[in-house]
Amino acid sequence: MMHDFAIRENYTIFMDLPLYFKPKEMVKENKLIFTFDATKKARFGVLPRYAKDDLLIQWFELPNCFIFHNANAWEEGDELVLITCRLENPDLDMVSGSVKEKLENFSNEL
Repeated sequence: MMHDFAIRENYTIFMDLPLYFKPKEMVKENKLIFTFDATKKARFGVLPRYAKDDLLIQWFELPNCFIFHNANAWEEGDELVLITCRLENPDLDMVSGSVKEKLENFSNEL
């Protein structure tokens, strides 16, 4: 599931993260519609903003995580800088509120 992306003057940055949306779970009682697969890789793609097709996208792997919001992005010479809110190995039970004591240990990083 891609929750956010960033658009800069010359590039667009897309997230490809191992959080999956399972809409069929919505009809089941007490089932989360999202699941995080820690066995899959996290990555982001950088596409020239005015590319004519997706063949120009470059993919970069990163430590497994989920990025739920980007705070900012900019270009510095030939580098792209992306500031995000990142969760390493998100425990979705705590997001659903089903395990309240885990909320105390909930942390993310910018």
